Amino acid sequence: LDKEKESIKELVTDISHQLKTPLASLKLYNTLLIEEELNDEDRMEFLNTNEMCINKLHNLIDALVNISRLEASMINIKKENKSIKQTLTKAIDSVRAKANQKNIHITLEEFSDKEISHDSTWTEESIFDVLENGVKYTKENGNIDVSISETINFIRIDIQDDGIGINKSEFNNIFKRFYRNEEVKEIEGSGVGLYLSRKIFEQQGGNIIVSSKKGQGSKFSLFLTKV
Repeated sequence: LDKEKESIKELVTDISHQLKTPLASLKLYNTLLIEEELNDEDRMEFLNTNEMCINKLHNLIDALVNISRLEASMINIKKENKSIKQTLTKAIDSVRAKANQKNIHITLEEFSDKEISHDSTWTEESIFDVLENGVKYTKENGNIDVSISETINFIRIDIQDDGIGINKSEFNNIFKRFYRNEEVKEIEGSGVGLYLSRKIFEQQGGNIIVSSKKGQGSKFSLFLTKV
């Protein structure tokens, strides 16, 4: 009970911290829009800022709903024998629009399809989150390469980007709930995508690990059990 109380306390603190910044910005710019005499250019700038804050709140709330469902064991993982190629392709297709905005090229290495036991919906969501993370931290005109390999017990999905890279000291931290280091705090995000992705893979008997060097890109390796 003490452990659960502490966990709830931490979650509430995290949520409160995440909500404060966009809400404060919304309140400030909304007050300026109401009370100040603004020219059209300033008004549009404030409205665009408010739209960004609203989008951030929307994404954050979606993420919080998934976190609360996951931690309350309400996300029901249903593993079925399905095409891993189809699951992976759907995730890539979902992220292409964001990649195209930065002219980032996503390449999927050709491989023989295989049916494995996995929850296709949640696995697709997890792969999407990792891909979206790669797009977010890769500069314009960059590349993301996706490949699949097999071991005796696992299907391994490698997602390699040529983005900003991650210090080795951050490897464990990036999978923590709401964690974002100072360097990336100005980039849109809530720090929950990788946390949720790893948890969902773990619930299927798999895992996600990262290898990276600062300034040389990152490789996320996603493991799903074959049985």
